[in-house]
Amino acid sequence: MSATIAIGTQLGRYEIRSLIGEGGMGEVYLAEDTRLHRKVALKILPTEVASNQDRMRRFNQEAQAAAAINHPNIAQIYEIGEHNGTNFIAMEFIAHHWYEIHLRLLGRLDEALAEIKRAQELDPLSPTLYVNVSFVYFLKNDLGSALEQAKRGVDLDPNYPIAHQTIGRVYIKQRRYAEAVAEFQQDVAMDRTAHALKDLGNAYAVAGRRDEALAVVKELEEKYQKHESLGQYVALVYAGLGDLRQAFAWLEKDFQAHSGELSSVIEEPGFDPIRDDPQYADLLRRMGLRPWKT
Repeated sequence: MSATIAIGTQLGRYEIRSLIGEGGMGEVYLAEDTRLHRKVALKILPTEVASNQDRMRRFNQEAQAAAAINHPNIAQIYEIGEHNGTNFIAMEFIAHHWYEIHLRLLGRLDEALAEIKRAQELDPLSPTLYVNVSFVYFLKNDLGSALEQAKRGVDLDPNYPIAHQTIGRVYIKQRRYAEAVAEFQQDVAMDRTAHALKDLGNAYAVAGRRDEALAVVKELEEKYQKHESLGQYVALVYAGLGDLRQAFAWLEKDFQAHSGELSSVIEEPGFDPIRDDPQYADLLRRMGLRPWKT
């Protein structure tokens, strides 16, 4: 990776320390908050987007949507800011966690697993870390280990919605659809956000419960209009329904909005039905990513 912002640059109260991620959606830097004396992750908006008023509006909408989502793979939003023409989002920085996500997106799953396990050793009572370990095992197709780790997360906190979501994903992979729906329903009952609804809608879809899936689509579309959802969440349900035209249309909305979360499509299991379509490879190419699922 090569940084376009020099180390030591000051963006308001933030001092750039190193580049930790990049792609078509922009760059993410490790920075120091010189006022609060804490490390943060700074997502920098590309110049060509910052000069476009409509894209700037979407940039702010994305930040607002992300701030409303409680999920271990989405960092807490601290600030949306601008300094001397550079627009950024200041986010929570979690060292091993950020690097693990970077490795996952590159398909380097063994390294990702080692990194997130280091984080787990430092904080063995965190249900969030058990969920993240579970997800890497899931991507490695080690479903037994994935289920074990997710259930340990539930043991630590029975009311942690993301742990139930993770168990549900394993059940879908095992074609245990009724059990998957039950887990996702528990997730939604505790946390009726767009992030929770997307998985319930996808589970309804793959289980053949089309009417219920479409009802979730309607709710997600309403949340999208209120900036409480991302387009990829709607796309996920359509992918489960086999409606690839609508799935790609909603993914394109996120691409045009320069959504920083769009890169997660590369690892989201619910998007497996779209991976053989040429539009999928084209979407990754435009984000600066390459397919790694085989």
